[in-house]
Amino acid sequence: MESVEHDYREAENNLKVFGSSGVFYDHKRLRDEAYSKLQNTKSEIDKYENIIKNRDNSKDGNFIGWAVIHRYRAKTNNGSVNFGNSLILLTPKMDGCLFTFAMDEQGTQLTADQNVIRQLLNLDY
Repeated sequence: MESVEHDYREAENNLKVFGSSGVFYDHKRLRDEAYSKLQNTKSEIDKYENIIKNRDNSKDGNFIGWAVIHRYRAKTNNGSVNFGNSLILLTPKMDGCLFTFAMDEQGTQLTADQNVIRQLLNLDY
């Protein structure tokens, strides 16, 4: 969003300083495109904001963050291909990583943490 706003402000300033005549005829079109992109971005953010608000299912109403599952395929130095799954826990604003777990390994810290959570919550599954 910040880069879209920056592009619009820059196009607006260029139009004010240089105008849209002569060799600067393109400034008005660039400003209009930047404005359109800014409006589209704002509507996208509003749409996702509603989705995010509806995903809060914690008991106290405070959103604690995001759980992201990442599947990957990586080629090693010797040419073999490895596949994997990782669980990444992100902060609510998605500006930092809280934890990363390799989900493919048995007996990982993730499994131990899941068992502790199940015991604390008295879950049987």
